[in-house]
Amino acid sequence: MAREDSSIWQGKGHVGRQIVLPWSKAIEIAWKGISVRIWRSLIALSSIILAIAFLMSILTSTCLVASLSVRPRLDVREVDQAGVAARNITEAQLGDPRFAKWVKLMKEVFAKDQVLVLKHKTEVETKIDEIQRRAKVQGKMTPQMQTDLAKWQKELNATNATLAQLEAGLKKDGTAEQLAAFRAFLDREKKYRTDVAGAIDRMLQKEGHSTDEKRQGDLELSQSGSIVAYLRMVYLKMDDKDKWLASLALLVCLVGITNAMLMSVTERFREIGTMKCLGALDSFIVKLFLIESTFEGFAGTIVGVIIGFVLAFFRGLWAYGGYSLDYFPVVHVFYSGLFCLMVGTALAVVGALYPAQRAAKMEPVVAMRVEE
Repeated sequence: MAREDSSIWQGKGHVGRQIVLPWSKAIEIAWKGISVRIWRSLIALSSIILAIAFLMSILTSTCLVASLSVRPRLDVREVDQAGVAARNITEAQLGDPRFAKWVKLMKEVFAKDQVLVLKHKTEVETKIDEIQRRAKVQGKMTPQMQTDLAKWQKELNATNATLAQLEAGLKKDGTAEQLAAFRAFLDREKKYRTDVAGAIDRMLQKEGHSTDEKRQGDLELSQSGSIVAYLRMVYLKMDDKDKWLASLALLVCLVGITNAMLMSVTERFREIGTMKCLGALDSFIVKLFLIESTFEGFAGTIVGVIIGFVLAFFRGLWAYGGYSLDYFPVVHVFYSGLFCLMVGTALAVVGALYPAQRAAKMEPVVAMRVEE
C-alpha cells in the first residue's frame, strides 16, 4: 500500500499531499516500462552487451596469458625442488608429508603407464611369436628373421625393465626399489614439465606476448587468488592498446545508455506528467528510471559476460590447444566476471542519472501538453 503524508500549510489553508510508493510498486512499473518499450530497451541492452563482451574477452585472455606465462615455470621449479630433496632421503622418509603429493602423482602416472606398457608388451610378444612361427614353417631362420627377432627381443627386454620400474613405484611400502623409481619419476617429470613450459613460451611468443622474467614476481603474486593481486596482474599484463580500446568501448556504452534513456523520457512525457499530477515525488520518478536502467544493465552485463567468456575461451583453445585447459585460471576468470558485472551495472545507473533528473524536474503541465 502507498503511504500518504499530508501537511497543512499555515496561512492560506493549502493542502500538499505526497505520495510515496513502495519499492515493489516502483519495480513493477519499471518492469512494465521495459516490456512495453522492448525495442528501445534492446538499444540500451545492445550497447551494454557489446561493451561488456569486449571487456570480458580482454580480461579473460589477459588472465589466461598470465597463467600460461607463470604457472608452467612454477611447476618446473616445484618439481625440481622435490627432486633435490628426494636425493637425500631414505626409504623410510618416502612417506614424509612433503612428498605425499608427488608419491600420489607417481602412482597415478605409473598406473596409467602400466596399462600402456602391458599392451605394448603383448604386441611385442606377438611379433616375436610370428617370427618364430614363420621360421618353424620354413624350417630355418633367415638373416632377416634373425635381425627382426633380435630387434623385438631387445624391445621386449626394455619393456620388461620399464614394467619392473613401474611395479616398484606402485608398491605400498617404502623400499629401495620404490625410492629409486620415485627419484627417476621426478627427473622424468621435471623434463616433461620443462618441455611443456618451453612449448607454451613459444606459443606465447608466436601470439606476440612477452615471456621475459621481469614480471614474474608480480605474476607469482597473482597466484595467491586475492582481488588486489588480480587487479595488479590485469593492469600489468594488459596491453596499452587493449586498455584504450576497453575504455573507449565503455565510454561508447555510457553514451548509448544515456541516449536510450533520454529516448525513454521523450516517449513517456505524458506518463511522467500523469504520475506527477497524481502526486508522485521527484524522487520516485528518479527511482523509476534508475531501477529500469539497473534491470537493463544487469541483464545486458550477464549476456555480455557469457559472450565475452565464450569468445576468449575458444580463442585460447585455438591459440594454445589443451594447455589453455590445463592452466585455465578459473578463479581469476570468476573475478573478471564479477568485475564486468559491477562495471556494466554501474555504467547503466550512471548513464541513467541525467535522463532521470530531467524527467523528475519536468513540469506536469508541460508534460501533459505534449502530443504523443
